[in-house]
Amino acid sequence: DSFYVAHSEDILYRKGYEEFRDLNGSKEFFHFIHSAGELIGNPPVTKNIEKRRIFVDLQESRVLSVNNQYAGNSLGLKKLALRLAINKANNEDWLTEHYFILGVRPKNKNRVTYFTGAFPSACGKTSTAMLPGQLIVGDDIAYLRAWDDGFAHAVNIEKGIFGIIKDVNAKNDPVIYEALTTP
Repeated sequence: DSFYVAHSEDILYRKGYEEFRDLNGSKEFFHFIHSAGELIGNPPVTKNIEKRRIFVDLQESRVLSVNNQYAGNSLGLKKLALRLAINKANNEDWLTEHYFILGVRPKNKNRVTYFTGAFPSACGKTSTAMLPGQLIVGDDIAYLRAWDDGFAHAVNIEKGIFGIIKDVNAKNDPVIYEALTTP
């Protein structure tokens, strides 16, 4: 019932319908039910924010969210999937975290070293992941697993980045600033 939520999900996340259909009801697929609740104003916003609720059902891999429009609590694949994935990872011996993933290319070296970093929301994960000249893999959520080759492998579950743009400036965030100000 929220265009903002539906549109943001469509932009930020890989399409999953084919996988969902192929899984044929499997619990391997996280699912989310969201309602902004009763709306007021123009543009419409949640009227009963003081009654917002988020229910996480670990047995059914399901999250119910009502009376909110904050992205972290309404975009299912954002923080809500992270909560379900932490449980799944714990049960399957892998790791999911609120991490950025960055590939660093040392000057005059023909190699890339990848690393992750964990900062709280609005503390610079996106800015760090977008250092000029380096390789951004992801800026927010990472899934990590040890493989048989002896290395840990990490993936960004999002398509693109999801940074907070408040206070972005050319000096401190040159790559983000350029992306926001260049047609």
